[in-house]
Amino acid sequence: MSTQWLLDPVQDIQIAVRTLRRRPIIAIVPVLSSALGISACSLVVGIANVALFRRLPVENSAALMSIGAQNLKTGEVGSAMSYPDYRDLTTARSLAGVAAYFPMLPGALSQPGAEARRYWGTIASANYFDVVRPGFTLGRGFDSARDDVQGSRPVVILSHRLWLSRFGGDPGIVGRGVVMNGRSVTVIGVTLPGFRGTDVAMVSDFWVPFSMRDMAVSMLPSNKLDIFADRNAKWLFVTGRLPGNGARAQADAEVKVIGERLAASFPATNRERTFHVERAGQLAPSMRRAMLVFFLLLLFISGLVLLTACANIANLLLARSTARCKEMATRRAVGAGAGRMVRQLLTESVLLALMGGALGYAFAALGAGYFGHLRLPIALPVDFTI
Repeated sequence: MSTQWLLDPVQDIQIAVRTLRRRPIIAIVPVLSSALGISACSLVVGIANVALFRRLPVENSAALMSIGAQNLKTGEVGSAMSYPDYRDLTTARSLAGVAAYFPMLPGALSQPGAEARRYWGTIASANYFDVVRPGFTLGRGFDSARDDVQGSRPVVILSHRLWLSRFGGDPGIVGRGVVMNGRSVTVIGVTLPGFRGTDVAMVSDFWVPFSMRDMAVSMLPSNKLDIFADRNAKWLFVTGRLPGNGARAQADAEVKVIGERLAASFPATNRERTFHVERAGQLAPSMRRAMLVFFLLLLFISGLVLLTACANIANLLLARSTARCKEMATRRAVGAGAGRMVRQLLTESVLLALMGGALGYAFAALGAGYFGHLRLPIALPVDFTI
């Protein structure tokens, strides 16, 4: 008798499986209906998580901030800024470090003697990896003392994915020369898996420092301007890291003061412009509100699909329970208690729910994989992996 409480659930599961096998349509319809509703909701939540909530794979991601230009007239946040503006922002004492980068740099990479393939990368200030701190599988980040100095030894850092796919995961790649845009550069590091930049859906496979500006300048926007001296050349994205006890509000207030000072000093280029600090790794503020509304609408629609599926399943099971009145009466006549019969029906329902959930997970995984392989017909490093 002491083991009966263990045997009863096993018997309930066996009976439920036999019952569903005898009437497969009763199992197939609820499982498919719930799977479609669950997968739709899961996929929408997965997309929203990547676009709005997921943390970057870096050290203390909560302290990594995005600093964007803000238009005082429209309130729009997130536009790029000039290199001189970035240099002025490095004076902010409420930030432990401020780095600048441009994440849409094409580069043809290969090993010496091999065919070159084009990848997308980032050109960044020498302190970029000191500020972002993604961690390294091999090697190190840039040298802050010299990798902003034009003419320094050309170097490149590879993403983990590029290291595996293009260089076969060679552990001796650090210190070796590779060919980039027809020029020999030295690999000094490979980032940890998962890190491909700090921008949502915009990925990088390699990083080069500002010291290689001559190689990159023809590929950057505003190449008719001196992009490292002219405040009209607004092409840089900026990120900063809060110190251990720093607060975002304090950093935001300080960069706004810097913005006001620059607006007064350089009215031709900085009038009605200031700066704004927020958590890094999110959609641009100009896009976020529209995308949030879009995601909520999608979630509402997918929720309706799930509720409709639940209602259909409930109606089907109620109709089936009516047809099983004789079966329940027979079980009651041979001594089955009401609690045991309720538990049997619950076991069947839970079994259907688990199968529907498993199939819904499979559908959501297939949908996520489809999004991951989706490529827009534009020459930009956009990745929809979720």
